[in-house]
Amino acid sequence: MLDSGAAPARPFTVLPGGSALTHSSGSSGTTGDDDRLLWRQVTAGETVTARAPGAPDSGRLAVARAEAAAAVAAEERLAGHVDDLTAQLASPAAWFQPARRHALARQLRLDRGHLGVLRARAAKAISARDQLEDQLSRHRAYLDDHRPTLDTAKLAKAELDRRIDDVITAHAASTVQPPWFRYGLGFPPEAASYPAWLRRARAAVGYRLRFRVDHQLEPLGTEPPEHSKQRQHWLAAREA
Repeated sequence: MLDSGAAPARPFTVLPGGSALTHSSGSSGTTGDDDRLLWRQVTAGETVTARAPGAPDSGRLAVARAEAAAAVAAEERLAGHVDDLTAQLASPAAWFQPARRHALARQLRLDRGHLGVLRARAAKAISARDQLEDQLSRHRAYLDDHRPTLDTAKLAKAELDRRIDDVITAHAASTVQPPWFRYGLGFPPEAASYPAWLRRARAAVGYRLRFRVDHQLEPLGTEPPEHSKQRQHWLAAREA
């Protein structure tokens, strides 16, 4: 899911003691029609991502590929050995060496039996691998079909991340900070806790902008209804 609290590419910096923030832009980032359009684009991307067929676990797929390759290789090695034994038995010279011919025939029977086992094992490994490959193909095909929506959502998210940082910058530089920012988020943070504070601040500001929260004391406002979509975002911002 696209997370409004994720850290953007343009990091803040903190001065010694955690007393100030610096940023290249001082825009207040007030929510308006443009912001609402960006949030709708982000929501569209989240919806597409949520509906995508599940992708297989990458580790599981790697193991399945390796097991299939190993099983096929083992089958091919033994099949080559069976072919070699068959050719030796078909040679006219083998008729002049009864003991050797008997040993070759016995080994051929054993190897053919073992080859059947290896072929079944290889077929099973290939089937398991192909199921995961098909799952991955369906996942990728779905994302490719919705690439314009996902790309637009990615660009919108990057712009919103920039605006979220601008809001934090504006509040940090202001001589009169809202209580939810100064006391609710605890600004300014100590230098040692700055990365964690910034993560929480970004999540809180993103949530406030997205859902137009105007609570003066609580960074995330009041708790949304239990089964609402907004609650999922509220929980994510609270746990940031």
